[in-house]
Amino acid sequence: MKPKVIGVFIFLLSLSLFGEAQAQNVQRKPKEKVDQQEALEIIRQKREYFPKFTAQMERIRKNEAIVKEMRFVRGTGRGNPASAGKSVITIDISFIETPNKAYDDNRLLVVLFHELGHLYYKKQHPVADKIENEKFAFEYSLKRTMELAEAGDCQPLQTAVKFLMRRSQSNHTNDVHVIALKKLVVAPQFLKYKKYAERCDH
Repeated sequence: MKPKVIGVFIFLLSLSLFGEAQAQNVQRKPKEKVDQQEALEIIRQKREYFPKFTAQMERIRKNEAIVKEMRFVRGTGRGNPASAGKSVITIDISFIETPNKAYDDNRLLVVLFHELGHLYYKKQHPVADKIENEKFAFEYSLKRTMELAEAGDCQPLQTAVKFLMRRSQSNHTNDVHVIALKKLVVAPQFLKYKKYAERCDH
């Protein structure tokens, strides 16, 4: 290989490695904590984009005794929009500040219900089984979106069924979420939700 060609190859390789290192640094960067009042104001300003999510978030904050605190962080708009700890739900407001087609109002609402489901599972099972925890949380999101469908809003349930089925087909068989979903989607209860979602709006 000629020296000039070798030089170009090394330059391109270094760019590739630098880009990979940069991506890893971005992923490892901790999410910035956001003051609750600031976060709530941002969410309220975006209410027109996320009316269902905003309404249910407010309802959960005020009425769900199991949620002792709702925390807010600012990430990069990637990864998980929300997470659940012991009596705490943490919401990443970057998904609200910069609306993402992949996470519209209905999908963020499903995620919120999923995290709430984790809290109810942990209350019933102090020593949690990771797979059963995820399965319970997924089914809880279906239960809550079913209630909305029965009240006239079919989209959250249809969104939940769509994305749960899609993720259940993943080949990441070491992922507890995927394992839980593969068990859930063949359960009679899931088929009930699926059938209701299919005929909803018709």
